[in-house]
Amino acid sequence: MELRGGDLSADQRHRAATWVNYGVPKLTGLTVSVLETIASGLPYGRGCDVPGTLNKIYYFNARDTFRTESSSRTDLSATYSYALRAGGHKFDLFGQALVINLFNQFDLCGCGVTSILANGGADVSARIGQAIRTNSGTPSLAAFNPLTTQPVLGTNWN
Repeated sequence: MELRGGDLSADQRHRAATWVNYGVPKLTGLTVSVLETIASGLPYGRGCDVPGTLNKIYYFNARDTFRTESSSRTDLSATYSYALRAGGHKFDLFGQALVINLFNQFDLCGCGVTSILANGGADVSARIGQAIRTNSGTPSLAAFNPLTTQPVLGTNWN
């Protein structure tokens, strides 16, 4: 089996998040925020599980042969807090509005509100279609043993 090195899918070279908060002077308790997230592409390659092994992946090319495009996203939020006093007690009313991906940029992202909020909008290369066709699913391709044979594109895999 040929060992193919390269960057891992988590090896993202550059990532930055910058934000600006602005407290609106005429409206005490209102804060407007803008968050800009920029990230370089993620490496990925073509691989498949090795039959008869546990969590072993055979890569048909270097695992960092391809890279996703870089991504950027602008988020906008407005928060408002208002203090109430009742019967000697202080209560705060709080509200927040979020606009995620304000300019509707179709970059690779966490894909799904739950994922976006959970991972801060980080790119996820696992959602890229990386299917490999081999003899097990496409009988017209010749079978091969990844431990002893170098597979050929078009003959053993697509």
